[in-house]
Amino acid sequence: MFQPSLPLRTETTFAWEVGTYSTQIFSLAVLLSSMFIYNQMGGIDEAALDRLSLVTEMTKHIRVKASEGRTSATELGQFSPIFVWLLRDFYLDLTEDNRKITPRDYLELALRRCKIRESIQALFPDRECFTLVRPLNNEKELQQLDQVTLVTLRPEFRTGLDALTKFVLERTRPKQVGATTMTGPILAGITQSFLDALNNGAVPTISSSWQSVEEAECRRAYDSATEVYMSAFDRTKPAEEAALREAHEDAVQKSIVTYNVNAVGSGAARHKYEKLLHSFLKKAFEDYKRNAFMEADLRCSNTIRSMEKKLRAACLVPDTKVDNVLNVS
Repeated sequence: MFQPSLPLRTETTFAWEVGTYSTQIFSLAVLLSSMFIYNQMGGIDEAALDRLSLVTEMTKHIRVKASEGRTSATELGQFSPIFVWLLRDFYLDLTEDNRKITPRDYLELALRRCKIRESIQALFPDRECFTLVRPLNNEKELQQLDQVTLVTLRPEFRTGLDALTKFVLERTRPKQVGATTMTGPILAGITQSFLDALNNGAVPTISSSWQSVEEAECRRAYDSATEVYMSAFDRTKPAEEAALREAHEDAVQKSIVTYNVNAVGSGAARHKYEKLLHSFLKKAFEDYKRNAFMEADLRCSNTIRSMEKKLRAACLVPDTKVDNVLNVS
């Protein structure tokens, strides 16, 4: 369940098999994740690189701006998550020119010999590689892996798993678009926008989808802010300019804080609803003040008329005295 007040971290793990992957699903997973874990058995060979070649197809299925033609991998790279290539049941000795190399070095060397290297490097500027050996050597125990305790797994596997876990926990951050951190409702909104485009046979556009989310979230922020103003305005204040102004300014401050907390983005939608909010606050105060003054004036007029009737009645009493008239209330 999404919690609107909390930023959302998303990690996606994919294991692809030839003929089963979908470029659209891959594209969505990349765009919506803050960390993308590409899960594969064995080492990085030509077949593995061929399977990853659908990365180059992403630029046909996603646009950054509606006015543009085909988007480049570099343009999409600014929206891409951290890319982690996880190699399971890894068996190779990581060496190059008779020296030990890291899994990250191994990844970069593999990309250097790959035709789609530039696309992958542009799409995933922040990338890493981890290797995990087989967790057990015994085939019978592997078939019952869910019943095996962690401490009985191979030490090399546990070391690799600890390194991967540490990296994921330290590097995964809340998903962001620009300077805006995605909460549950924001992620749900932009996902729905992408899916609507795909289901209608269109190419999802990041900027258009984000503008739709901004519009919806800023509208929601505006509605919340107006409700806060109306509930925070102290209507017990006397119908005097200074007292009403004080109540108004206090409610305005609470309303604006609510709007700024809930509104997203920094574009046209935010400015539009911020302007609408200020117009609403001004009109609401002027309307309330006018009604409050009218009600106060009416109460004063009714009180004067009532007192006038009582005084006339007191004056008409036979043998009335001045003191009796002055004591009328």
